[in-house]
Amino acid sequence: MLTNKDIEKMIQMFAKVFATKEEINEVKDISQQTLEAVEPLASFIDRQEFENAATTTQLSRHKGWIHQIAKQASVKLAD
Repeated sequence: MLTNKDIEKMIQMFAKVFATKEEINEVKDISQQTLEAVEPLASFIDRQEFENAATTTQLSRHKGWIHQIAKQASVKLAD
């Protein structure tokens, strides 16, 4: 049979294992604040990566055109 002391030990053990509603809400709040802080940075990085890809594509196209013009004009380009 369980004694009051045993029950108290079990309650303390469960209190250490399971989070309280307040602790869960605190974690939710911290997670939300973190997400709100990181979101603008992630969006900025995403836009930058898109712009960098577009710039790389444009530069590749320009390089091709320059090589075509140089070939037609019989100009040797230094690499």
